[in-house]
Amino acid sequence: MRARSIFICILLAFACQLSAQLEKKYHSASTDLPEWAQLMYSDEPDIGEVIRLYEAYYKENAFVKNGHTQYYKRLLRSIKRDYTGYVTGNNDWRQAQELNNEFKEKMISRAPTSPWTCIGPFDFDKGATDRSYAAGAAHIYTVEQAASNGNIIYAGTATAGVWKSTDKGANWTELTKDLLLTDVEALEIDHSNPDIVYFEGGGILYKTTNGGSTWTPIGDVPFQSVSHYVTDIVMHPSNTQILFLCAEDGLYKSTDAGNNFTQVKGGEFQELEFHPTNTNILYAIKAIDNRTEFYKSTDGGDTFQLTGSGWPGIGSLSSASLESVNMDNSGDYFHTTTNPNPGSASMPDFTIEMRIKASAWSGDPAFFSNKNWNNGSNKGMVLACRSNGSGWKFNIGDGSSRIDINGGTINDNEWHHIAVSYDADGTKSVYQDGVLINSSTDVISTATNTT
Repeated sequence: MRARSIFICILLAFACQLSAQLEKKYHSASTDLPEWAQLMYSDEPDIGEVIRLYEAYYKENAFVKNGHTQYYKRLLRSIKRDYTGYVTGNNDWRQAQELNNEFKEKMISRAPTSPWTCIGPFDFDKGATDRSYAAGAAHIYTVEQAASNGNIIYAGTATAGVWKSTDKGANWTELTKDLLLTDVEALEIDHSNPDIVYFEGGGILYKTTNGGSTWTPIGDVPFQSVSHYVTDIVMHPSNTQILFLCAEDGLYKSTDAGNNFTQVKGGEFQELEFHPTNTNILYAIKAIDNRTEFYKSTDGGDTFQLTGSGWPGIGSLSSASLESVNMDNSGDYFHTTTNPNPGSASMPDFTIEMRIKASAWSGDPAFFSNKNWNNGSNKGMVLACRSNGSGWKFNIGDGSSRIDINGGTINDNEWHHIAVSYDADGTKSVYQDGVLINSSTDVISTATNTT
C-alpha cells in the first residue's frame, strides 16, 4: 500500500508539468454508440452537450463500465483550472468558460436558499502549477467533532489525508503531510481528550496524543502485519480504552486504547453503532458479495449474532447451533440442533459460507447437510466432498429432482473460504476464495423441507 501511494504521488507531480492530453480514442469509429459517445469522439465536441447527453443516457440505462465511460472520465479530467479559478479546456477557452458558468448556475439553482455553505477543507493544491478539475479536491470521507471541545473538528479526505479545524470549520490545517497516504475513510476522537485521535490510512492504524502533530502506528505485531482497510472506528461511549474497528478483513476490538486488537468476527464489516442507552448492546453491518447482513451483540461486543428479521436481502432468518464440527472418513459431518430448511418455502433464498481445510478422503462424504445423502434427489441440501478426491460440491433435492454444482479444489491441506448463494427462482452460484467457480439457473420445487 505504501509503494502504491509513492507511485501515485510521483505520477501526480509529473502530470502537473504537462498539458492535459487525452489518450487515443477507444473504438471511436463505431457507428452503434450512444449519442453522447458519438459526440464525445467527434473532432470538436461540445463538452457541455456531451455531459448533458451522458447524464440523460444513464438516467434511462443501467451504468456499465467500459472503454467509452473511461474515456469520458479522462475527458473530464482533461479540463483544468487556470490561476483565476476558471475551467480551461484543451482547445476552446470560450467553450470551457461557458461550461464553468453552467456548472455554477446549476449548483445555485439546486439550492438557492440553502442555509449550508462550504467551509472546507478545500484548495489543498492551490499552489500547484496545474490545478485539479475538481474544486478543492480534498473531498471528505468522514468528519468528527470532539465531544469535549466543540470547536475542534477532524476530517478524513479522499485524496489529502487528515485535516483539523480549531474554530468549528472556519480554517483548516493538514496534519498528515509527512505520511505516505491519501484516502482516510475512518477516524475517531477520544471522548475526553481531543488531542487523542485514531485513523486508518494506507492499511495502517495511526494514533496521535498531541492533536495531530505526530502520528504513531498502533496495534500488536500480528495486527500490524496485516494491511487493514478500515471503514469505521468506534470508541466505547464511557470507556475510552475500548475501540472497535470495522475492516475489510474483520471486526476488531481493543480494550487497551489500540495497543492490542482481537478479531471478534471475520468478514468485511462496514459500520458499527452502540445502543443509545445500553452499552452492552451493539449493532454491526457485514457485507457479503452484493448484499449485507445485520449483526447484534448483547455482551459488549465480545460476540455478535446474525439477526434482523426482514432485513433487506434476507427473506427468512433462522439460526442453527452446531453440535459437532469434525469430519473424517467415518462420515461425520456438521449436525444442527435446529434445521433452518434452506431452499424450502420458508427459506427459498439463502447463502451459506464457511472455511474448510481438507487433505484426503474416500467417496463423497458430506460436511454440511440436512438430508439423507444416499440419494441426491432426496429432500434437503448438502455440501460434500466430491468422489474424485480433490474438490467439493453443492447439492439440493426436492424428493424427485436435484441440482448439483461443483466447487473448486480443496485437498491441499490449506484453508479455503467457500460459499453457496441460492436464489430459488434465479441463479445458484458457488464461490471459492472470493471467486465464482460455477453457477446454475436450474429450478426445483421448494418442497425440500426435511422435518
